[in-house]
Order: sequence, then C-alpha cells, then structure tokens
Amino acid sequence: IYLFADDAKMFKIIKCPDDLKSMQLNVINMQNWLNVWRMIPNVDKCCVLKFGNKYNNIYEMWDSAQVKQVIQVVKVIKDLGVFVDDIITFRDHIYSKVKLANTMLGIINRHFRLIDKEAYLCFYKGLVIPHLEYAVQVWCP
Repeated sequence: IYLFADDAKMFKIIKCPDDLKSMQLNVINMQNWLNVWRMIPNVDKCCVLKFGNKYNNIYEMWDSAQVKQVIQVVKVIKDLGVFVDDIITFRDHIYSKVKLANTMLGIINRHFRLIDKEAYLCFYKGLVIPHLEYAVQVWCP
C-alpha cells in the first residue's frame, strides 16, 4: 500500500489465480483496518486499473451500510492530476493539457489584443507553458 495525503494505492502483479485471492485479501485487510479506526471508505471513489488482460477478477468492498459492493474497473484514472490509462499511453493526459493550454491561449488572445510582444510573452510563459509542462517527466521522460 502506498499512501499520499488522503489517498491509498494498492497494487499487485498477478501471475496466477492465487495472486488474485491475495489481492482480495489485501482489500479485506485494508477494510478491517479502516473499521478499527472507524473510517468509512467511499466505495464509489475506489477503482481498479488493470494493465493487461490475462486475468479478469472482481474485487469487493463493503460500504457504510455494510453492503458488499463491487469495485469498478476503469480504463483511465486521474491520479495527482495525471491521467493514466490501461495501456500507459497518457493520451488522455496530453489531450486534457493541450486543451487547457489552448483555452488559456484563447483567453489571452481575446482579452489582451493590444499588448506588446514582451507582455504577451509574459502571459504565455505564466499561463500557457505551465499547463503543457505539468508532469511531463511522467509521460515523456
């Protein structure tokens, strides 16, 4: 389990069916730990991101009403502002950052038509470039 702020990430390399059972046991152990500390997980925010398609398994948690719920399997997840997909292309992340940078560029062009090149460059460096460079080390090392 990896923790960052109020997020927990759990992962396991699945090589055989016993690994699937072990992963479900880890989920149950985490659930028991949460119960000891009187914390309730938001099952709707929990998800499974699978890399590869060798094993298909359903993982389950219990919600606040102690009803067993299936953890949803997703193709893309946003983690710390970075979109990660199941084939690790970062296509959604790049698309979202380019779209946001273009939005900022449109705002600059629409509202600051009569500024000189030096001021325009300051706006560009301050409002557009940071969106394009966000987490670039992750998706383009």
